[in-house]
Amino acid sequence: MPEKKLRYAGIGCQHQGWADISRIVTHPAVEPVAFCDIDKRHFVHVDKRWPDLPKFSDFRKLFKQMKGKVDAVSVGIPDHSHARVTHAALDAGLHVYCEKPLTHTVWEARQIAATAKEAVVQMNIYYVGMGLATMLLMWFILGGAFLVGMGKSEVLAFSWTSIGIYFAIVIWMCIAMYHTFAVPKDS
Repeated sequence: MPEKKLRYAGIGCQHQGWADISRIVTHPAVEPVAFCDIDKRHFVHVDKRWPDLPKFSDFRKLFKQMKGKVDAVSVGIPDHSHARVTHAALDAGLHVYCEKPLTHTVWEARQIAATAKEAVVQMNIYYVGMGLATMLLMWFILGGAFLVGMGKSEVLAFSWTSIGIYFAIVIWMCIAMYHTFAVPKDS
């Protein structure tokens, strides 16, 4: 008897969204079932590999029409829409992989955390270049981030401001290190 496959829908089919889709579908236990992008021109890659799968221009229609036919989604769309789409996916009882940043405000992050806790789904956010020590340092020192453990769900969210502060600190550290360790060039 074959194993049940994870029925997957990609939201955002161009740039980072396509990168996510093309990696996720390589897993043998994943079956793509639908795709969504507001710009129909972005379906160019999807159409080449899966011309017969349903395509949507509105994530709400995807969730409504594919109810019970999708288990998980990836959210790889412009940053300002991450929270809204992720929240709707969690409300629909779907597992979610979301690109960074998940939210722009702490309030949005708390709403998503509460929804994820009720839905008991898996939630993952991808942060490049941030080790656990750095994230915890930001959480304790800057106060703009929080980590919520929720049994089967865990949400790690940073406000947009804390991310900006993080990069300002990194840039400041790089400048300080350059001035400390730079060797003057001979003229």
